[in-house]
Amino acid sequence: MSQLILSEVPKAEYSSLFNDFVESEFFLIDGDSLLTTCICEKSLKPGQELHFFYLVEYYLMDLTSKGGQFAIVFFKDAEYAYFNFPELLPLRTALILHLQHNTTIDVRTKFSGCLSQEWEAFLADSYPYYLIVADEGLNHLQTYLFNFLITQSWAMKVNVVLSSGQTSDILRLYAYLMPSMHKNQKFFKENKKKIESAYKTLIKQLEEYRISALESLFGKLKWKNMMKEACETISQLKQLWPEGSDIRRVLCVTSCSLSLRMYHHFLENRKKTMSDEKTNIQEVESNCLALQEMEDLCKLHCLSVVFLLHLPLSQRACTRFITSHWTKNIHTF
Repeated sequence: MSQLILSEVPKAEYSSLFNDFVESEFFLIDGDSLLTTCICEKSLKPGQELHFFYLVEYYLMDLTSKGGQFAIVFFKDAEYAYFNFPELLPLRTALILHLQHNTTIDVRTKFSGCLSQEWEAFLADSYPYYLIVADEGLNHLQTYLFNFLITQSWAMKVNVVLSSGQTSDILRLYAYLMPSMHKNQKFFKENKKKIESAYKTLIKQLEEYRISALESLFGKLKWKNMMKEACETISQLKQLWPEGSDIRRVLCVTSCSLSLRMYHHFLENRKKTMSDEKTNIQEVESNCLALQEMEDLCKLHCLSVVFLLHLPLSQRACTRFITSHWTKNIHTF
């Protein structure tokens, strides 16, 4: 499947999307491809979430101003590809909420994956002329998911437009187009069961990898237990703030509470492991921050949230990640 896509990429036509394709005014954008493209923008620096949203809105406004009518799709299975990039998951959720509540763009989030029956039914009903998707992800796992989406789109007679290499002028948007051809549709039809099996295997492996990776760090603290503790924390906040509160306050308190519990389990599990291996526990403790130090770090995080809530927009836009030698021991946290 990957070889098929790689063989088609060099053949992609560099075309004007809005003037040449008059057969249909409606097209789709893969939300994770949009996120990945903007994250990899050279002008974006770590910590500049405001600039990230500017890049997204600028691109979408350009499409709208040229007469584009589109919907953005976020697949639930796509979340698994961000396990190695946990800082992007909150950004992904924030992007979805921002597009849903602050714009008039049609955002679809109900589809589990690109091989689901609901997604196929949606394509059959809406019949988009093309789907904008990335040909390369943040890692090989996300690239595989993009490949599945491209192959399935071809099978449904939907053309594919690559998100990379796009240019724009006053009237037109130029991009690389990979049309849905008979040989691509035939490939999917002949290998449908293999493709579906490979997709299910990939998603299952991603689920198991997430769980096993957390277990090695936090011992008996399972994924479901963490979700339960997060819900309990939010429930307590509802009692404290019966009228509701700003999402940033809720996220700050919940994340700090859960993070401290996770780090406590991490320290206990690490001591137990090193004790079984007859390792000097004092040496182990010196290689990572104490729980009290992590509490102080959470206090600093809460203070930064307070500043963000009260500082003017011009100063919030200057937010940066600051690197220092003392941060080397907090990567696990």
